[in-house]
Amino acid sequence: MTPFDRLLRLDGQVAAVTGGARGIGLAVGTRLAQAGASVILGDIDVDAATRSAEALQRETGATVV
Repeated sequence: MTPFDRLLRLDGQVAAVTGGARGIGLAVGTRLAQAGASVILGDIDVDAATRSAEALQRETGATVV
């Protein structure tokens, strides 16, 4: 764990990310999940958001919907 990771721990927190299916929104959601937050990915493309949430949950082990 890097010093930055120790500073940014979000265990027990919930984060909502709009535009989370791809691009910057997905990158933000990924970092939040890596920091321990439960993440809600919202996007106008519901199917893409669902696929991204499932992949992110597999990769990080965090709760992602």
